[in-house]
Amino acid sequence: MSLKTILLSKKAIIFFIVILVSSTVIVSIFLTLFPYYTSIEPIIIESDSELRDYSVSGSGAKDDPYKIERYKIISHNGSGIFISGTTKHFIITDCYFDVNTCGISISNTAKETVTITDNTCVSSYYGIYLYNTTGSLITNNVCKKEKEGTYIWWIEMEFGGIYLSENTNTTVSNNFCYQTNTNGIFISSCKEMVVVDNTCEDIDGCGIYSSRSTNVTITNNLVKNNRLGIGSADSEFIVVANNEFQNNGFIIDNTWLFNSDVSTLQVFNNIINGKKLGYFYNITSSIIETQEFGQIILCECTNVTVRNQVIENLHAGISLISSTGLNITQNQFINCVDGIYSILTSNSSFTRNICNDNSYAGIFLDYYCSSIFIDQNTCNNNQYGIYLWYSSLCNLTYNLLKENIRYGVLINMNSKNNSVHHNTFIENHQETIHYFEDSQAAQWELNDPNFWYDILSNEGNYWSDWGSIGYYKIDCQEGDIYDFYPLSEPTRS
Repeated sequence: MSLKTILLSKKAIIFFIVILVSSTVIVSIFLTLFPYYTSIEPIIIESDSELRDYSVSGSGAKDDPYKIERYKIISHNGSGIFISGTTKHFIITDCYFDVNTCGISISNTAKETVTITDNTCVSSYYGIYLYNTTGSLITNNVCKKEKEGTYIWWIEMEFGGIYLSENTNTTVSNNFCYQTNTNGIFISSCKEMVVVDNTCEDIDGCGIYSSRSTNVTITNNLVKNNRLGIGSADSEFIVVANNEFQNNGFIIDNTWLFNSDVSTLQVFNNIINGKKLGYFYNITSSIIETQEFGQIILCECTNVTVRNQVIENLHAGISLISSTGLNITQNQFINCVDGIYSILTSNSSFTRNICNDNSYAGIFLDYYCSSIFIDQNTCNNNQYGIYLWYSSLCNLTYNLLKENIRYGVLINMNSKNNSVHHNTFIENHQETIHYFEDSQAAQWELNDPNFWYDILSNEGNYWSDWGSIGYYKIDCQEGDIYDFYPLSEPTRS
């Protein structure tokens, strides 16, 4: 390459840099003189005339709605925009909110008058909140958390992306909810709702959650890296279809089982971690052994065997709901919240499963499980190895419970007549605890005790912290409970 060519090339590069810097300066000056957003104080609208006053265009008609557009509201007191009691059509679009409560709060408006689109909400509470509206549209908004806030799971529900309460015939589409404290999209006491094509990512709670609602369709959403993916409680006629789950899953909350008809739930064509979400309702005498599922849910099933599955990175590797005669054997459930989750299930066996590195329990028996045979499972490095809650007549034998962060076995809240023997407890933070919620539960323990040894062979469990002499005292909230026959050698390694 000649010297002349090199010099010309250098000149061209310098010229390009000068043009780029000049353009950047011009754009900066232009945005300073003519800012994209208009910064204003929080807006409170409680009449059609106030709605008109804050709009930048439109007449309030259906085909010419009032438009509230390109406002920037930063405040530590109240909502960004609060609208209630209006009858005219309006659209809130292309606004930015960084506020202390709700970015946009709408309530008690006339039917089919509300559209919220293309806004960015950075809020400590919910980005968008709608109460008692009909025929509303929420689309193409971004709700994200850029502040720290108090978070108590299932107690404080006010920190999230989009919150809909007592709404009808509302569509929530193409929104992006990111890093909120509880739920990305929370639907409470609503009916005839459509939740479609949204992305909920890195949510501390549930990506999309329906509570006490009917006729809700949740479809074509991406729920990614949340504590829970999509959940429903105490709801009926819910459709969960064609969604993609990544590192979270679908959950049926236990309140549904007591208050609603789970047969109205439809779950199909969902993908989780690249595999099928296996939702099985009311099947009988079946074997599930092909490794095609990223999550398995058995609901009101009878005599079903699940074996040879490898499931990881979601809420519950396998959920067993109101079922009987199940055989869950030789599976691996790893890096979930619960490895095996069971509720209202009876006369079943969980054997030779590996339930390791789950953030809550390796095996969790929730409300009213009974006659569950839990044998030869490995439950290592969970919060709880095996957790029994309101569950009775279960046998825990020959399980390896090692290095669990809190307890190897926790028996809690009116769980009675369970037998725990020939298990190996190694270096759990506390090997076991027997906890009573109240004095009545403690009295029930006296009448219907749990046994920490085999009453036939007089053999108990191996405890790595046993001093080799005398009984082994079970950590107990009230009273004295013992393994009278602790073993000197592990039964599992």
